[in-house]
Amino acid sequence: RAPYIDQAQSLNLFIPADVEKWDLLMLHFRAWELGIKSLYYLRSKSVQRAGFAGGVEADNTIDAPKFQVESRDYDECLACQ
Repeated sequence: RAPYIDQAQSLNLFIPADVEKWDLLMLHFRAWELGIKSLYYLRSKSVQRAGFAGGVEADNTIDAPKFQVESRDYDECLACQ
């Protein structure tokens, strides 16, 4: 990503459906630390995968590097409860 641009670039993130809330929070925080201006699409794969839908028989997505964050107990905001 270009650090000194006038217009924002959005970043697409693909995460598993069973992601922990803490990991999602750390993902947003890390993006902010790196200067990412927009996480426009935050999509997750479904927990229940559909059968073959035609076109591609195998999952051809690229595995992104995994961040290791320690899980901690934390108070949730009212919207997350």
